[in-house]
This record gives sequence, structure tokens and C-alpha cells, in this order.
Amino acid sequence: MNETPSLPGMSLVMTCYNTGSYAEDAIISCLQQKYAGPLQFVLVNDASTDNTAEVIAATVAKHGQGHDIELVDLPVNMGVAGATDAGWARAKYDWIIMIDGDDIQLPERCSRTAELIARYPEARMITLSAQKFCSDGDLDIQSYCTGDYNTAPEEMLLTTPGERADNYLHRGVSHRVNGFGCSMAFHRSLYEQWGPLLKDEAEGARFLQDTAWEMRAALLAPMLGSRQLACRYRVHGQNAVSRWLTTTYRGVIQAELFFGKMMAFRVGTSRHQLLDLQRARQEQLTNWRNEDLDELQDFVERKLNGSLACGNWWQASLAEKIKRIFRYRKTADRHVLRWGLPRLLPLPVFAALCKLRLIKR
Repeated sequence: MNETPSLPGMSLVMTCYNTGSYAEDAIISCLQQKYAGPLQFVLVNDASTDNTAEVIAATVAKHGQGHDIELVDLPVNMGVAGATDAGWARAKYDWIIMIDGDDIQLPERCSRTAELIARYPEARMITLSAQKFCSDGDLDIQSYCTGDYNTAPEEMLLTTPGERADNYLHRGVSHRVNGFGCSMAFHRSLYEQWGPLLKDEAEGARFLQDTAWEMRAALLAPMLGSRQLACRYRVHGQNAVSRWLTTTYRGVIQAELFFGKMMAFRVGTSRHQLLDLQRARQEQLTNWRNEDLDELQDFVERKLNGSLACGNWWQASLAEKIKRIFRYRKTADRHVLRWGLPRLLPLPVFAALCKLRLIKR
């Protein structure tokens, strides 16, 4: 592989857990990057229980010649946060690109990231956009920011602490940089300043690593978003956006079970963010104003309470549900509409409304 010294080095860190059906395509897409700069590929198998390890070994043996590849085979399952830590600790270049073991990287992902780095050298987090797809074809595009992909600005740079605070706290901005994990890249200086997500192996790892790192970046350094596509995000039965595609009774049940697990991750994420926020204050890792930090703490605590309210909604007594409707009216109303409707409508009607996009599932 020819290297151009003027281009930034990039470490592609892929975490895999039970992605044996998709890992080969995911790995090959990383090895086919059209990028002339230094590239490293760190591949972490998080103690998968399917054939992921065998697929990784076979794919690397067949397609990995001439590439800088480091394989990390964790002896015990560390969760996505622990697997991310293991990969990032082995990254050797300036930019760390987050990759999931079931997605397809576009050949231009690294080169597009490098172009943005050249235009915005102050940026320390870059998030692009992703094309969602499933076995039936392409779905919508997950934009780097809130709102419709087609109306989003081509690029958004948040330089000052005030801009990042307004963005993160949803204050007076029509479009916000709102990262999508599979299309994020971070400068390794953030890792050097913050360190790993888990303090030790005993810490609970049930939280979303991309959300945690997004807040860490927002507190510390300029952030950049771009409409350019980075990857193809695969929608299937085990990942986070599959619940929007549910149109069968079995799928509804699976979605409700997944929803409970997702709420547990969101609870863990909010609690981890509160610890990071406390550390940022104590170690002066941020230049946000104290007023903004106070508002951020309140914001995360409200998210935590909302996740707790949603996570065990169906197990609560009627009296408790009534209390929560008054206490968390917006969250409870959304929960009743989204998760109560499948129980009330006949399946064909529910499926038809989903296809017409009158219901977001």
C-alpha cells in the first residue's frame, strides 16, 4: 500500500460480536479503502459465541495481505464499550474511525474524512452520514444532524464552547450535529485526554460508546458534521434501528423485548455521562461555562429519568402509570402511542400504516 506522508494516518477500529453472517463483507469494505495515506485496521472480536472468529480469520488470511492489521480476540465478553476500549488502545494514528462488524464502508470514507480534516484542521470529532439498508434494499439516509437529510447544511462546524453547548442542549438551533456511531471519527488527542470508557473490568459496560464519546468530544473540542456518506448501515434483527421495520406480531414482541434492553443501555449511558461530567468539572477537562455545565447535568438527569420511566412501563401498576403520565407526560404519552398501538390494531392494519409511514416503528 502506497502511503502519502502529507495525508493523516487513520486507524479503523471494528468491534464484532456475533456478526459472523456479515463480518466478511464488513472487513473487505475496510480493506478496499481508496486512500493513499497511512491506514491501520484494528479488528476486535468481543468473545463471540457464533462463527465470527472463524470468519474473521478466514477473511483476513484471504484478503489481508499487504495491510496493517491487528487482531484482538477478547477472552471474555466486554460489551461494546469494553471492546471499543480494547481497539482504541491499539490505535496508532491520529484519527480513530468507529466501525461496526455488520456495516459496509464506502471506499471513499477515509479520503472524504481526510478532505474534511484538511479544510477544518481544528476539528477533533467528525461525523458523516450513513445510508441505511436491509435485505429488501436501501432505506432512508441517517443524516449527521437532526432533521431531513436533504435540507441539512452540507457541513457544520461547532468551534466555540457556546456553539457546542447550544447544539448539545438543543437551544435555538434548527439543525444540530447529532452523531451516528457508525459514521464517527475522533482525533486520538481526545482519547489521550479522556482515556478509556471503562475505568476497570469490574465497571458495568452496558452503555452506548458512541453517545459517551460524542459528549466527551462536545465538552472538549470543535466538532464537524458533513452530509457526505461514510458507510452503509445494515438493518437486521439484532441492531438498534430494526424496531422501525416491525410489521409482524412476533416482530412486535421482539421489538418490545429489544426496547427493554435498549432502555437499560440508555440508563447506563446517562449514568456514565454523569460520571464523565463530574470528572470534567473536577479535572477541568472542559471550557464550557458553569451555567452550561449545570444545564447539561440537568439535561442528562432528565434523560436518565425518562429512560427509567420507559424501561419498566409495562411492568408498572396502573396507579404508577398514572403517576408517570403526570410526572413524565411527554415520555409517557409517546410510550403509550408507540408501544400501545400494536396491541390495539389488527396486524394487517398496523402493517399497512407502517408501510405508509403513518406510524414510525
